[in-house]
Amino acid sequence: MTKQASVMGMTFTIANQAGVPLQQLGPTCGIYALHNAVTFLGILDATPPRKLQKPGVSIRQLAKDADSAAFPGNKMSYVGEIFATEDMLELAEKLNERLKAGSSKELFETWLVSSGKDAQTLFGRLKAAIDLGSVLVFPIAVDPDDGMPKANTDAQHWIVILGYEEGSYRLLCYDSNKQAVDVRELKALFEANGQMKAFPASWWVKLVPRLFASAAQMGGPSYPEVFSSVFNTFAAMTGPQAKATLDGVVDNNEGTAALDKLKAWPLGAQSKAPAAFDELDPAKLGLLNKWLSDTKIENALTGADALLSVNHLPRRSSDTHLAGRFIEIKPA
Repeated sequence: MTKQASVMGMTFTIANQAGVPLQQLGPTCGIYALHNAVTFLGILDATPPRKLQKPGVSIRQLAKDADSAAFPGNKMSYVGEIFATEDMLELAEKLNERLKAGSSKELFETWLVSSGKDAQTLFGRLKAAIDLGSVLVFPIAVDPDDGMPKANTDAQHWIVILGYEEGSYRLLCYDSNKQAVDVRELKALFEANGQMKAFPASWWVKLVPRLFASAAQMGGPSYPEVFSSVFNTFAAMTGPQAKATLDGVVDNNEGTAALDKLKAWPLGAQSKAPAAFDELDPAKLGLLNKWLSDTKIENALTGADALLSVNHLPRRSSDTHLAGRFIEIKPA
């Protein structure tokens, strides 16, 4: 059920692993952590959480279709974010049901576990779970600048704990944001898991170049090249043409300001909007979003069109629904 793994000169006890983990896109660490956890356990038919790349179940879609168990009146997820251990537990159970496709045989078992009153208690619970062949989907507060564990921030992240080093308090973790295995100290993880601030409401933008996959398969330009071309083409529309098109949809001042902010956003599959964006009227932003989604922006490199969507993530009291808990996933 377990094996020894050598990492950076240290020997860790880990669950038997199979499969290749994926890197997250945007604020989707929760669904990627869940996908990577079951993949590490050898459940290789779990569908990647990106929009469907093969027939099967999209973890992201399962989360978007479900109501939140922790936050009444909210969906479990809007773009792939998960801000409650109750929601992660329910999502794991939904994934298990869909993957087994009517079979009575469970693929994995899940539990919501308390982290305990101190770091030593947490280590004992993590060690006992890993010795049984489990992996742990573990929420932490992080430094928004470098993504490292940091207590008392409003930036939350999910990692997968894979193993422990005997005789120390070091843990082997997989971080889907960094797409890397890291060695983390127990004390830092315990504090970052137990001390969090609520997740504030925010706006996120996503630019989706269509047909990128087929272009790449034909030896076309790389994703950054495609993305830059689409983004620059869109940015060029911040002049009179865009102002005229937006007239009657959003007021000119707000519309032009919004497009200027879009132009200033860093390239990335999904980026957090500047704080000033929160000042725009949500109803007008919804109309702007519809206009963006309905407008085809020609991509000079591939001839594909692109969509830009703006999503509002509501405030969630993640400090009370993530802190001091984690999810254990064990093969059945």
